[in-house]
Amino acid sequence: MEFNQCLLRLLECPVCLEWMEPPMWQCRRGHLVCGRCRARLSACPVCRISFSSVRNRAMEGVAELLHYPCRHGWGRGPRLRRREAHEANCAARRYACFAPDCASHPLLPIKDLYIHMRYKHSAMVKVGKSQRFSVNTSNEVHEIWLVCADGELFQLRVDVDSRSCGLLVHLTYVGPKCNATNFTYQVTVEGRHERKIVYCREAHSDLENTSQAISRQDCFYLGLKQAHNFIREDNAQQRFVDFCVDIICRSASDDNSNDESSN
Repeated sequence: MEFNQCLLRLLECPVCLEWMEPPMWQCRRGHLVCGRCRARLSACPVCRISFSSVRNRAMEGVAELLHYPCRHGWGRGPRLRRREAHEANCAARRYACFAPDCASHPLLPIKDLYIHMRYKHSAMVKVGKSQRFSVNTSNEVHEIWLVCADGELFQLRVDVDSRSCGLLVHLTYVGPKCNATNFTYQVTVEGRHERKIVYCREAHSDLENTSQAISRQDCFYLGLKQAHNFIREDNAQQRFVDFCVDIICRSASDDNSNDESSN
């Protein structure tokens, strides 16, 4: 382990002070920098000599053999090729509070995130795997909730965007990335004359880029021009869409289907 740490010290980037991973770039005198820092440097930060166009393949090979420290502080780190997967599923990972006014708050262990939200931002917390909404589509809406369902945590976003002229619903599993595949979310919109839209998708991981998924409409999307049969108007000429979001545990649904088939 001590030998591993000695080699890691040789791979400390002189700019960001992080452990370097491939690709590793070098200047013409052999000083190394990581790929992220190389992209914004015009000369070597150590000797001010220009960079070579050649990567240091030997040190990249050494890096593949080393155990890298877990960024979340979990015990002995994994080998480099397993580091990303380990950190995505690490039980020691910490999470940011959902509230904008808590942007500077330290990251929290997942067991403390719900407690913090419940007592500091109770208006943003919903409990239960089935949630009903009535959204005024006449206004811009950008809402985020923490949903606690069956002991698991989810981030639920509901947006009405005037630019895309649509209603978007996006549900993220908060926790180890590997567990996100255990859950699906179903959005049901009901309208006049027994019309119904049902959308079902695997829950997103909180490590995914939410903004990118929303911009690609890789979530529930209902264009407001296509939603006239689902819009409810009140006396004040406000236009509402009523919908339900259900969180479904795949293992539970699979067990039920297996029971039915065996009968």
